[in-house]
Order: sequence, then C-alpha cells, then structure tokens
Amino acid sequence: MLQFQTIGVVSDVKVNILGAL
Repeated sequence: MLQFQTIGVVSDVKVNILGAL
C-alpha cells in the first residue's frame, strides 16, 4: 500500500511541476 501511495504522490508532484512550467 505504501509503495502505491508513494507512486501516486510522485505522479502528483510531476503533474504539478509540468503545470508550473
């Protein structure tokens, strides 16, 4: 469960970074 949650958080961060660009 923790691994999947971590992947989700990383994905959200990547989306935020791309959105900021």
